[in-house]
Amino acid sequence: MIRYASFVGCLIVAAALANADQSTQTTAVSYSRHIAPILRQNCLACHRDGQAEGGLSLEGAVGIGQGGDSGELIDLKQPSESLLLDRITDTDEIMPPDDNSVGAKRLSAEEVDLIRHWIEAGAKVDEKGADAMDWEPIAESIRTSLALAASPDAQFIAVGRANRVELIDQHSGMITGTLADQSLSPAGVADVDFIGAIAISPLGEHIATGGYKSVRIWRREKREMTPLDPSMPIAGQVVCAPDQQQVAFIDPVGDVQIWSRSNRQTVKVISPVQPAKLIDWSVQHEIAVIDHTKTLRFFQADDAAEIGSISLSGNVAMLERSVDGSSTVVVHTDGTLRLLRQKQPLKKSSAAAIKDATTAIYLNPTTLFVGTQAGTVHQIDLEADQVTQTFAVESLVTTLTVNDPYLFAGTDKGTVITLNLQDGTQVSVAKDDWQDRLYAQRLGRSLTQTEGHAKRLEGQTPKLQANLDREKKSLDEVTKAFSEAEEKLKQEVQKRIEVDQQLSAVSSEKKATEQFLTTSQADVEAYKRSIAGLDLQLASDTKALAPLKATADQANQAVSAAEAQVASAMKQLEQAKQQAAQAMQSLEKAKLNLKSKQQQQQEATTKLAALEKQRDESTKRAAEQKQKIDQLEKSLQERDKAVAGNKENLANRKQALESVKEAHQLAADRIPQHQRQVLVRSLQIEQLKRQIEALQTSGQSGHPVASIALLDSNRMSVLDAEGTLRDYAILSGQPTGPALKLRHDMSTNVAGKPAIVSSSNDSIWVTANTSLLSIDHPAAWRLHKMIGGLRSDVIPDRVTALAFSPDGESLAIGSGVPSRSGMVAIADVDTGSMMRRLPDVHSDAVLALAYSPAGDILASGSADKSIRLIDYRQSNIIKSLDGHTHHVLSLDWRQDGQTLASGGADKNIKLWDVQSGQQQRSIGVLSDEVSAVRFVGGDQAKLASVTLDGQLRVHQTSNGTQIKAAGSGELTYTMDVSADGETILTCGQSGTLRRWNTEDLSPRN
Repeated sequence: MIRYASFVGCLIVAAALANADQSTQTTAVSYSRHIAPILRQNCLACHRDGQAEGGLSLEGAVGIGQGGDSGELIDLKQPSESLLLDRITDTDEIMPPDDNSVGAKRLSAEEVDLIRHWIEAGAKVDEKGADAMDWEPIAESIRTSLALAASPDAQFIAVGRANRVELIDQHSGMITGTLADQSLSPAGVADVDFIGAIAISPLGEHIATGGYKSVRIWRREKREMTPLDPSMPIAGQVVCAPDQQQVAFIDPVGDVQIWSRSNRQTVKVISPVQPAKLIDWSVQHEIAVIDHTKTLRFFQADDAAEIGSISLSGNVAMLERSVDGSSTVVVHTDGTLRLLRQKQPLKKSSAAAIKDATTAIYLNPTTLFVGTQAGTVHQIDLEADQVTQTFAVESLVTTLTVNDPYLFAGTDKGTVITLNLQDGTQVSVAKDDWQDRLYAQRLGRSLTQTEGHAKRLEGQTPKLQANLDREKKSLDEVTKAFSEAEEKLKQEVQKRIEVDQQLSAVSSEKKATEQFLTTSQADVEAYKRSIAGLDLQLASDTKALAPLKATADQANQAVSAAEAQVASAMKQLEQAKQQAAQAMQSLEKAKLNLKSKQQQQQEATTKLAALEKQRDESTKRAAEQKQKIDQLEKSLQERDKAVAGNKENLANRKQALESVKEAHQLAADRIPQHQRQVLVRSLQIEQLKRQIEALQTSGQSGHPVASIALLDSNRMSVLDAEGTLRDYAILSGQPTGPALKLRHDMSTNVAGKPAIVSSSNDSIWVTANTSLLSIDHPAAWRLHKMIGGLRSDVIPDRVTALAFSPDGESLAIGSGVPSRSGMVAIADVDTGSMMRRLPDVHSDAVLALAYSPAGDILASGSADKSIRLIDYRQSNIIKSLDGHTHHVLSLDWRQDGQTLASGGADKNIKLWDVQSGQQQRSIGVLSDEVSAVRFVGGDQAKLASVTLDGQLRVHQTSNGTQIKAAGSGELTYTMDVSADGETILTCGQSGTLRRWNTEDLSPRN
């Protein structure tokens, strides 16, 4: 499939082939002229420096010489065995592959032959820059058109055909001019390369064309006024001979000077008996003169001899004769008519009935048209003596011009009514100033856009109020939640404090218990040591008591024995008693001592038991206290966690509250801001309406038409009483160029009004006070500025997109090196200097540009499949619109500035909501790549598209349905819609401009 983005290169290669076919007969094939274009078009996207697939770069001598991973490309010993030839001819693995995604195509047999001849000749690489290239002239037979643009005044179309640009009348289809750079050869071309883009400024003052590395800005030149200097000053009426070779005028003494246009000198002087007042030169060999005595005299033009006269009555306003001189009409200042036939009075009741005549003109000797103060034009059949038609023009008729089948009536309102003589219908009304009309259209577009914006703003008011209400409700809810969270946090903090206090008390008790256990442990040990000592003493005393008891027992035994032996041993008895008493005393003492120690032991044991019981209770209490402390600590942790959670909740609530407060404040602020915007838009609307009304009022109060001259079958020049010259299209009545104001001292002559004396192929002559002005026909277009160039790096490659800003002061340029970069630049139209340059806004060539209606956003579409919305004043990308799966080829804004349409090589049309950046609708898949899209219709609810296969369609944007379709049957690369919306224009491979009726897509003749 042929890709639009690569088509320019294909055509250049085709041109190179066409020239190379002959050049190879006599000279060697050139790498730079023949081979490089083929490689650049079909190979470099994948095999270049920095992106060398298979290790192969074909970008220059070094890469070609080195070859790639598969080896050397060129075999000079066996050229036919060269790998390069093998890869471009191998049907199994041909390069480039047919299913590539970069638009490369299989090489033709001619291209393969060129490469073969080049290798056989030694494969020399004569690398040249663009400025050093030998640019082959593009044959005039190549007419392919890649770009066209319709003028904003709906008068002409600029069509690029190869490297030429032709200006074509929109209504007749005739070529009316060309854009030619005089520095280029051959003559008549606008660039060395194909014209890839064309744009016309909003006020029609400039045309921009894009070629190779350059943009040319063409400016409509002002019409030149050249004063002519007859030998005598002009003091009265000026007329021109029917053959346009001589001019007759009244000089200050009342003579009629006959002046040659070719040698610009007086050739004859007619001297009436009385000074001349009015003259007529409708008949080549006769000049009619009315002198101050109200006598109509006839003179031979070649020798100034008087050949007849007739006396008139009343003041005369104008004199008119038929082209054969047989019929004459005199219009008197009182509105009556005087008719002559063969220089004799002719009475006709149909003419006599007219009492308010202002002007008259003959269609032929027997058909007379008379304009009146009442705003009518009467067609009189003099033979039948009757008015056959009456045309209503609704305003005083100041002048008439006739050219079958049309009658042109100028009025005192500054309008020219074109009437069809065959059916009596009105063909057109010419009334507007060209600049005013375009300015009014611009104001109208601004008004439509502003009213749409205002309507959208008004529609947003309830939404903004509802949003404020929602934000207020949300604020109340969040404030309540915050207060509840704050209260809950306070409660949790208080609970934590209470738990913390309990923990402190229990911890203190536990500490006292632990301290008691610690200190009582020493007492327990002391008691235990004391009891142990007493135990030892009791044991010792008990042990010591045994011998005493034994001694006492022995003593008692001795007493018993002594008592038994009283007699034998009284003394011993006493001694024994004494000893026994001592022993008993010691025993009792020992018993008492033992009892005392036993008592001490019992007391110590009791105390120990009490102490140990107390310690057991303290230990149990300590365990309970520890358990309670653990519980309190756990509770404290839970309280801490609860407090932390509530703090976090409170923080979140606070953040939410601040956010909601901010949102509420923003919502609240939007209301007065919105109201201010509504007010501003309302004021803008009122201002625009006043401006439009002022333009309409000025148009309605135009100055009376003084003279009308037909330039050709479709154009006329109109001169008003104030000396302003305007050109109009006959069929549409639309102005075709800027008005020309005569110098203030040249605006009128002594006869009271200016007049167009004559018109020729290159100029018209106009009366101007005491002289004549020669004024060029509608000004030619001249090269104003050139941006970039073959030796410049400002523009990296071919210019593939151009767009003027809505104010016409800046020009957006789209270019880029294919598969490498996409550049957008903004240039000043007046100076040609670069204002902004975004070299890498895309990763592939920029193929489409479109300013938003307000001029604040520039949309760019690229071969990298993306669309960028650019704030070009700040050099920032606002949004990227992604959705196409192949090159984006065309862009167009709906007039409301809210919707952008795009057409792509993926055979799809997409509609985008610019504010959200979201895709509204996708239309497709269509029959081929979408070359161009344009909104059409008064409400722009329809979208026209043309695909590469020549299919023209109109779609309903609301649902994407196809309304109507037509086809041209040829590859079509470009489309535009006329400014009046009535015509769709397409062009393509053959260069044939096709005009289609927007309403039904029927072809226009």
